[in-house]
Amino acid sequence: MVFAQHSICDGDALAILIRDILVYYANPATEMQVLQPPTCEDCLPKERLSSSGFIKKIIINHYNRQWRKKPYYFTQADFNQIHKAYWDRTQYNIALIQLEPEETSVLAAKCRENGVTITSASTAAFLAAYRDILGPFPKDRRIIRVAYDLRRHLQKNIGDVFGLLVGAIQFKFDYEQNRSLWKNAQDIHSILRKDVAKLRTVGREYKLYDPTFIDAFNFVLSMQLVPEAFERTKNLSAFASDTKNAALRLSQKIISGLPGTIITNLGRLDYPETYGNLRLDRMFFIPGASEFAPLILGGVGINGKLVFSLNYVEEIGDDGSSLSRDMIRIRNRVLELLGFPEKANDRAM
Repeated sequence: MVFAQHSICDGDALAILIRDILVYYANPATEMQVLQPPTCEDCLPKERLSSSGFIKKIIINHYNRQWRKKPYYFTQADFNQIHKAYWDRTQYNIALIQLEPEETSVLAAKCRENGVTITSASTAAFLAAYRDILGPFPKDRRIIRVAYDLRRHLQKNIGDVFGLLVGAIQFKFDYEQNRSLWKNAQDIHSILRKDVAKLRTVGREYKLYDPTFIDAFNFVLSMQLVPEAFERTKNLSAFASDTKNAALRLSQKIISGLPGTIITNLGRLDYPETYGNLRLDRMFFIPGASEFAPLILGGVGINGKLVFSLNYVEEIGDDGSSLSRDMIRIRNRVLELLGFPEKANDRAM
């Protein structure tokens, strides 16, 4: 298992790292080549000046000025208290979909027949399944974010670098029940194809914020999840009590725009199957989970085998909870929608 903060790398980088570790395990004498990664901004086209972009900069500068008048600087001790409080009450769970090579080929053929990718089809299937099991998303959560690997879409070959080289398409989408799964998938595919071709990505405006302001915003999210932690240090208590600080005021606007569905599919990785006396059977890609996003999906294919993870968090000691039951039901419904009803079961993994 390899873990890393998303602030320094993306999922593809982790897969590259695992492959390289296996290569050197099999042949320690292999010559190592160090590749210096560019930044996302180096790879993305320059943003065009627009009236909306100009207004956005004015608003961000306003918040930066308000924040700098009375900033809060958080310490490792502050973070430790929040981290402990959160994981004392929370556990991470996963419901998996695993397709064997023959099943993956069947799904890929269905997707080609309907002019979509597996990413578009799986996104539509999970939206449909969620709606069938739990009903439609609230209006403010009918937003999808799909991550894509910049390495595969640049004109210049930058190699298998380890770094943060990911774009993200975000758009409003309401699954239409009166249309088929494949028609909804085609709508999603059309949006993604156009935006990825132009290397569009959300969140570029975050570089305009004061970094300590962004840090504080993340602490605001934690305050909603574990308010008791903000009584454990003087700094956290002062921050939580200051209801007029800029981070608290901006948080509600940002939270209301967070996506309800986040999907990252690393796609089919063309990696060797054997490394010395080891065989790479399949990979599992497990993104972070969040109470703020009901559907968080990670996909990866290797050696013809496809794995999707549905990631969620719930309270510790709540085994067999309604949330786990619902997530398993959603996973099983997705299997039915994609044509594999026989794979449905009552286990998460």
